[in-house]
Amino acid sequence: MTYEARVTVPSWATAVMSALSKDIDKTATVTETQNGDKVHEFSQPVPIPSYLFALAVGELDSREISPRCRVWSEPSMVDAVAFEFSQVEDFLKAAEEWGMENPCLTFVTPTLLAGDKSLADVVAHEAAHSWSGNLVTNETWEHFWLNEGWTMFLQRKIMAKV
Repeated sequence: MTYEARVTVPSWATAVMSALSKDIDKTATVTETQNGDKVHEFSQPVPIPSYLFALAVGELDSREISPRCRVWSEPSMVDAVAFEFSQVEDFLKAAEEWGMENPCLTFVTPTLLAGDKSLADVVAHEAAHSWSGNLVTNETWEHFWLNEGWTMFLQRKIMAKV
């Protein structure tokens, strides 16, 4: 599915989606309503399966880690998140050598914030799923191991390159 979305949130909140923001600084086109709420606008022109539709809203802050990569988190953790996942651009560049395109949004748990980047390869793994299990996948659960098998293969190729 492809989609466009307008998400209205309270003035203190920020919305992020598994879609492209409609502005240059990747924070979404934001307008203000008469009552002070904010409206964020997104577009997903690349077909994705419905289970990859993602929306998060909260008190979020962001840091740019490359011209096309940005991390979002609670304000108190955003600098730690930016440090921990500063290699994401390198992961994507390595993946693109095999013709892969990067996803628009990947959710990761705060338990990956080890402080030494030792768990950052999980982002490479989740990005690899974009090519080995999201649009092309097993027909039944009987062969689900193929999904993780190809993803691990691609993750290791990415990490070896980085």
